[in-house]
Amino acid sequence: KLNPEGKIVWAKTWGAKRDDVATEVAVRGDSIVVVGQFLDEIKIGEFTKKSAGSEDLFVVAFDTAGEAQWLWTAGGIDSDGANTVAATADGGWIVGGSYTDGFDIGTTHLKSKGRTDGVLIKLKAGGDTEWVKSFGGRYDDTVLHVAVDGQNSIIAQGHFRDTADWGGKPLTAGGGSDNDILLAKYDANGDHVWSQGFGNAFNDVAGGVGVDPSGHIIMVGSFDKTVTFGKGDTHTALGESDIYVARFTPEGKLAWAKTYGGDREDQGFGIAVDKAGNSVATGLFAGTVDFGKGAVSSNTINKDVFVIKHDANGAVVWVKTFGDKDHDHGRAAAMDDKGNPTVAGTFRFKLDVVTPPLESVRAEGDRIPKVDTYVLHLER
Repeated sequence: KLNPEGKIVWAKTWGAKRDDVATEVAVRGDSIVVVGQFLDEIKIGEFTKKSAGSEDLFVVAFDTAGEAQWLWTAGGIDSDGANTVAATADGGWIVGGSYTDGFDIGTTHLKSKGRTDGVLIKLKAGGDTEWVKSFGGRYDDTVLHVAVDGQNSIIAQGHFRDTADWGGKPLTAGGGSDNDILLAKYDANGDHVWSQGFGNAFNDVAGGVGVDPSGHIIMVGSFDKTVTFGKGDTHTALGESDIYVARFTPEGKLAWAKTYGGDREDQGFGIAVDKAGNSVATGLFAGTVDFGKGAVSSNTINKDVFVIKHDANGAVVWVKTFGDKDHDHGRAAAMDDKGNPTVAGTFRFKLDVVTPPLESVRAEGDRIPKVDTYVLHLER
C-alpha cells in the first residue's frame, strides 16, 4: 500500500512451495481485495487452503492495515484462475476468470463446454458465494476484465474463439485460431443484458474496461489487420498490431473509437475512467506513433510506455511517453476522485520520469538488470 505521496505504508507477500500469482486488486471503503491463482497450497495470514488439483483461483480480503480478513478459493483438477475483480455498491465483489473441464464452488459443479470457459462469480462482503455464471464454447474463452456501473450492472471484457455462448445469442469469432474480443453486460444478478464480439481472423486483445457514472463503457486493447466496432466503423492497423480505445453507450452502441499505431507492435493494457467520463489508457508502443498530438518515437527499437487521456467525446487531451533502451510496458491505470491518474507497469535499466530517475536492480554479477515494477502518479 502506498500513501498519496507514494511512500510505502505496508507490503504483504504470501505463497507456499509452488507458483502463486496475484492478477488484480480492487478497493472499496476499508476493504482491499486481491485475486489470482495458486498451485498446491496458499497461506495468507491465519488462512490456509489447498488446491483441488492444478492451479485454483483465490480471492483474499485485507483491511486498511494489511491484515487478511478472509480467503476464498475454488477450482477443479485442471488449471483455473481469477483474472479480475471489481467492487459492487452492496459491498460485494465481482470476480472474473476461467476454468478448465470441471470447476467446484461449494456444492456447485460446473463443466466447461470445451477447453476453457469464462466465469463470473459474485461474492458477498464477507466472502460467501452469492452466484456463479459460466460462459463459453468448444475452445478457449475467458473473462479478463470487469467493471461495475452505478446500477450494479457488470461489464465484462474478455476473449473467445470459434462460437461461444455468453448468455445471449451465441457469438461467432472472425475466423482463424486467434482470439476475438468480448464485450458484455450483465445485471446485478448476473443475467445477460447484451453481448458482442469484435475481431477478425487474426489476434485481437482485450486490454481493459471501465465504466463512468452515466453507464458509458470504455475499453482498450489491440488488434491485428482490421477491426470493426460499429456499423461502418472499420479500422485498419498500420503495422503488426495497433491500439484501440472505444466508448459505448449503456445499451452497447458505439459512441466513438480511436486507433493508434505505427509499423511495429503497439498494444493497450490498462484503462480508467473518471466521474466526468474522461479516460486514461496506458500500454506500449515501438517506433513512431501519432497519438493525436503529433508523432512521438520510442527511445530505441524496443518498446516504450504511453499514457493517453481522452475526454468523454473522444478528443485527445494529452499524451505522455517514456522509456529507456529496453522494453518498458504500461500495464494498469487508475484515477482518483479528482481525476488524477496513476499508471503501473514494468521497466528495465532506467525510467527518466522523476528526479532522480528510477533505476532497475542489477544483481551482483549480472550484466543486465532485472525487470522492475513502477507506479507513476500524474496530474490530470
